[in-house]
Amino acid sequence: MKKQLTIVALAIGFSVNAQNYSFSTVDIDALLTAGSVVVDDLVIDDATIGHSSDTDLFTLSDGLLTIAGEVVTSSDSRLKANIFSFGPSLAMISKLYPKKYTMLEDKTQQIKIGFLAQDIQKVFPELVSISKNKMLAVNYQGLVPVLINSVNELSLKNADLKSRIENLRKLISEK
Repeated sequence: MKKQLTIVALAIGFSVNAQNYSFSTVDIDALLTAGSVVVDDLVIDDATIGHSSDTDLFTLSDGLLTIAGEVVTSSDSRLKANIFSFGPSLAMISKLYPKKYTMLEDKTQQIKIGFLAQDIQKVFPELVSISKNKMLAVNYQGLVPVLINSVNELSLKNADLKSRIENLRKLISEK
């Protein structure tokens, strides 16, 4: 079965040896599997996709994806339905505990900081996806609105406490 691949998948799909190719899509008659593929200096609209240059549009090397620029997500209200306020989140965020860990396949055993998907799934199941092979992945970007909501909750609590302290000071000074 042929699969139509986007340019990002194309960068993973095959390797070339210092040749120039021009195409908009590619068909591959095989299943793409994990492995070691080197694609460097693939130029799309004058932006380079590669694995070794600081000027590449994005690089994929040693398990790290580096993007030169920003990652943006469509968020226009015209694209959304069933919009409602999130509600309190501080208590939910307080149930999450970041961990330090190393990745099993990382030969350098570099220490990382993050969450276990299973922990996130218990509190925010909508931020966890499950792959075909039952591995869990976290939408870390989805945590940003939750964290901002929690900061807003703390700000309101802080303002309330300041007001209460001021009222107590007034009561004390009147006596």
